[in-house]
Amino acid sequence: DPPLHTRLRNAVSKAFTPMTVEALVPEIRATADHLLLGLRGRNRMELLEDFAYPLAATVIARMLGMPLSDLARIKSWADRVAPIMFMMLGEKGRYGRARQALDEMTVYFKALVQERQAHPSTDLTTALVRVMEKGELT
Repeated sequence: DPPLHTRLRNAVSKAFTPMTVEALVPEIRATADHLLLGLRGRNRMELLEDFAYPLAATVIARMLGMPLSDLARIKSWADRVAPIMFMMLGEKGRYGRARQALDEMTVYFKALVQERQAHPSTDLTTALVRVMEKGELT
């Protein structure tokens, strides 16, 4: 909804340069190849669980400068928030689990931002911190 979305999109787009995105292509290909090699010899695969989610999560983690060792934690957060986002009404206790996951994510990402403020890198988090420092994003 303009004008808020427009302002935020413009601020974040400064971190997504064509060069930044293009630099990810070799890693995306390598990750996809690695995942597909891991499926060799199997008669069946679950497309989302075995390929799509790990590929997307790995690419996003790399973009943000997160250690890949944190992927299991991030998946846990996503699994606990998903019932709220996708209106899975039969899930008892979903609000409490989602709230806890969001609180944990907040702590994690605040620490990541503080780390990048103290020790800039070439990742998207550092680029977003630079936009924040200009006052264009909070």
